[in-house]
Amino acid sequence: MFGRLRKWDSRSQTKNSTDKNLRFALQEFDKVQSKLGLSDTVIERASLFYRKAIERNLIRGRTVKSVAAACLYASCRDLDHNRTLIEIANQFVINRKEIARVYRILFRELGFVVSIADPMKHITKIASKIGIKEKTIRKAVQILDAAQDAGIVAGKNPEIIAATVIYSACVISGASISQTAIAKAAGTSTVSIRNRIQEFKTKLGLFSTIN
Repeated sequence: MFGRLRKWDSRSQTKNSTDKNLRFALQEFDKVQSKLGLSDTVIERASLFYRKAIERNLIRGRTVKSVAAACLYASCRDLDHNRTLIEIANQFVINRKEIARVYRILFRELGFVVSIADPMKHITKIASKIGIKEKTIRKAVQILDAAQDAGIVAGKNPEIIAATVIYSACVISGASISQTAIAKAAGTSTVSIRNRIQEFKTKLGLFSTIN
């Protein structure tokens, strides 16, 4: 009898902890919704992802904020709302890399069916911010096509891919736009761009003059 009572007590505490965890996550979503200009639909989808994470016991060992932020990022991608990891990280006041790490775990474990974000959209967006010429934009699109044909775009962050092809195009066409300026316009980091550049060099056999 005492064994059964302990089991019931344990289950009760777990349920209470889960409910508290979910309430905190929903509060976090509510805090950032207006700041990021997100619709109720995006928040509802993020909440659904969070509930699934709880059901699969993926919260254990991770902070509520990191999981909530990852779920929100997944929701934004799913519903084609262009919000970068950096924008979300800034609002949740946590490290971008932590969100990315949790997102990858959730993507794998929950089997997210997320719409494929098109880097082309981000090329246009970044180009308008930094004011590059049409000739350079066309070169960036050509590089993107080559990268897609080589199979090195699928599954990669579209903002980083767009920033990488734009930087590559700027170097090739002689446009004097810095990595820092492009990274800022894309909402990513120069380190991320450099990492992708190295992959482009290795797998495309192009851009040997790019640093």
